[in-house]
Amino acid sequence: MNNVVLLSDPIVMMAVRLEGFLAWSLFDR
Repeated sequence: MNNVVLLSDPIVMMAVRLEGFLAWSLFDR
């Protein structure tokens, strides 16, 4: 279970950062 959480944590963080970057890019347009 710990392994899954550790792997999921960075993936979720990356997804959130990507979404935020895309949203910011759209707003900047």
